[in-house]
Amino acid sequence: GVRRAAQALLVAALVGCADPSLPRESVELRDELVRAGQFARSGTTIDLAVLFDADWDRVAILTPYTTDDEARRILGFDFAVTSTGMPANEEGVVLVLANGEAVAGWFYLTYASLYVAANQPVVIRREEARLRVTVDDAGNRSVDRVR
Repeated sequence: GVRRAAQALLVAALVGCADPSLPRESVELRDELVRAGQFARSGTTIDLAVLFDADWDRVAILTPYTTDDEARRILGFDFAVTSTGMPANEEGVVLVLANGEAVAGWFYLTYASLYVAANQPVVIRREEARLRVTVDDAGNRSVDRVR
């Protein structure tokens, strides 16, 4: 009855459902960026337009705690960041390659694999999508937007 329906609804809410409109994660793009960051010397610039040959016109960096509404505002179309599997914590970012009103690719990047220095969600035009690699004295690698 009503109790069983309420329990089913609660389980669905707790487990979460994959968003069928969300394309498959582009792990090959993630791996390309991680490799580029791992092998680059400090001060090197990674040009995402060269690294990612997919058809895209902008990249969004969605930082921890980004809501679906914020993602929509930044990208200009619906993107269910809450369905990407990005944990609701401070352990990584989601990068979204966008082309017009569509997702050209996306991936979740843990800070453990490559730290992306961004403290709020941002969108960058393809022509300006360059990241500078920094390696600290302990060998920790990070990338930051070149402005």
